[in-house]
Amino acid sequence: MKHLAQLQRNFQHSLLDRNHDAVLSAISASGRAAPATQLAVYSNAYRLRLREVLETDFPVLAAALGEDAFDELADAYIEVHPSHGYSLRDFSGQLASFLCKQPGYREIPVLAELATFEWRLGKAFDAVDDPVITTETMCHIPPQDWPGLQLVFHASVHRIDFVLNTPELWKAHKADTTTPEVRQNSIPVPWLLWRQNLKIRFRSLENDEQLVFDAAQQGATFADMCVMLSTSIPPESVPLRAASILKRWISDGLVSRIS
Repeated sequence: MKHLAQLQRNFQHSLLDRNHDAVLSAISASGRAAPATQLAVYSNAYRLRLREVLETDFPVLAAALGEDAFDELADAYIEVHPSHGYSLRDFSGQLASFLCKQPGYREIPVLAELATFEWRLGKAFDAVDDPVITTETMCHIPPQDWPGLQLVFHASVHRIDFVLNTPELWKAHKADTTTPEVRQNSIPVPWLLWRQNLKIRFRSLENDEQLVFDAAQQGATFADMCVMLSTSIPPESVPLRAASILKRWISDGLVSRIS
């Protein structure tokens, strides 16, 4: 049994590190193929499976790069971030960070932004199916309780800042229409993405909405949000604007519960 465990470890290392010396001697040379050829079947299959996972998680990035360039990226990523878990769901999670740091890729920032966007889309789709509140729910809250309301957002909700016109590029690739030029925004643009009724949605945020959304995620109360809005719009406009923002969040299925 001890010998078997060591053999399994050697086999695993041969797949991960491509160091086949420790396991080749254990492979029968009397088979239909040489030991190195037999081992290569598993080694190649391991990497092909991981490339398939990357392509599934980042279909637009793969299409934008083209088959050869994406295969080269996949091989480079696998060398630095081999799979360490029983599940492959999170295997691709470091690709955006890898693209930001790796020479040859970090000089093309749109690649990292595309990877970030597609990874968050996948995470939003896979998020747990939390309940959502409705506008009717809000109608039953006593007026004196409103200032202290705190919102808990649905598990699928993600907030991203984009320096480039990445969502526009992604949509063009996805729709197979003419891809616009990569364009840098004058300032980073805040976006929300989430799942509603089994469909992934995303949209940009206006400056005041972004301000109160980020605060609400950190536990700010409805009263806190109103104070923040008063710094950018006339005080008499705050109640209507705050109610409008909150109503949209609830209608979009962003809010899971209130406390």
